[in-house]
Amino acid sequence: MFDKKSEFKKGLINMEFDDFLECAKGEKPSINFQKARLIPLLKTGDEGALSSIFLSSLRLIKEYRESIFKEIKLKKGGQAHYFTEVTFNHVDNSSRFDGLVVVVIGKKIVDAAVFEMKNKDNPKANKKEEFKQQIERYIKACKTIGISKMVTISNQFVSNPTQSPVGLSGKTLTKFNLYHFSWIYLMTKGQILLFKNETNIEDEDQVEIMKEVLHYIEAPSSGVSGYHKMKDGWKATVENITKRIPLQLSDPKLKEAIESWHEEERDMALLLSRELGVFVKSSSRTEKSIENDAKKLKANSELFGNLSIKNSVSDIKIRLDFEVKTVSMSVNVMPNLEKGTKGKIGDLKKQLEKAKSKNE
Repeated sequence: MFDKKSEFKKGLINMEFDDFLECAKGEKPSINFQKARLIPLLKTGDEGALSSIFLSSLRLIKEYRESIFKEIKLKKGGQAHYFTEVTFNHVDNSSRFDGLVVVVIGKKIVDAAVFEMKNKDNPKANKKEEFKQQIERYIKACKTIGISKMVTISNQFVSNPTQSPVGLSGKTLTKFNLYHFSWIYLMTKGQILLFKNETNIEDEDQVEIMKEVLHYIEAPSSGVSGYHKMKDGWKATVENITKRIPLQLSDPKLKEAIESWHEEERDMALLLSRELGVFVKSSSRTEKSIENDAKKLKANSELFGNLSIKNSVSDIKIRLDFEVKTVSMSVNVMPNLEKGTKGKIGDLKKQLEKAKSKNE
């Protein structure tokens, strides 16, 4: 006789997909879930609606799905199935995952990832520790059922998906992969797919679906927002430099100021990506980067950034001078070094005129 409870103790991976579905039936199901819908019967702005629409966009848009799966190292072969409001009742019925994607090959589940979505200002600043504990509990539940991937999505920015704003480390992440996307990053990926380039969506119907999904995400009522406010530590640090008050590396306000700049730089890269139709990369940031930038700011009252654009003449160098309160950007345009002085000047002039003819 098929035992739902004992079946899940074996783990989700390598479970027959039909058995997985069977576990959701009856008066005491081992698992509860809803199928992800592109048009969910939920209030606009509800996190559940946003979760359902996003997961449905992965199901319906091939290029978008492949791009996201690649970043979270989820198998793209076989058939993927998408669920929302998922609860594993025999593991932890108090943990309800916003989303679950399972990949099925040969009728068996071979890979899976859970999703936790937040919009608006969630997680709130005064509830970050509570959110951290929630994610720790979810990871524990995932490990119990054999899932090794989790994706958090919110309005918070990170330098790359392998970094997490939750702040987990150590044993919690042993043999577990925690990823993070900002909604603006996911929106940008979708917008770039609509440009006429080598990565655009081929199917015309899928193009229209992508447009509708982006229309929802871009609406203010969806709860999705870009980076529009620096943390309190930014203002405090600027004031200290202006008043010639020495910065203290141990001051949490200084760390907040550095984090604010890193997030702003990332937002700038995504804004430029949407204008150009190609991903613009910002500087790769780690916890060590915060420490190093804090030392630079303390020593020279300066911070730096970098925006890298494919096939551009050079990276865009950014310099923040806190002494005179200016932000400057520059690119390096190199002439043909084999020419003489007059030839080099002429070569530079041609390059600038060519750029001007493309975009006034």
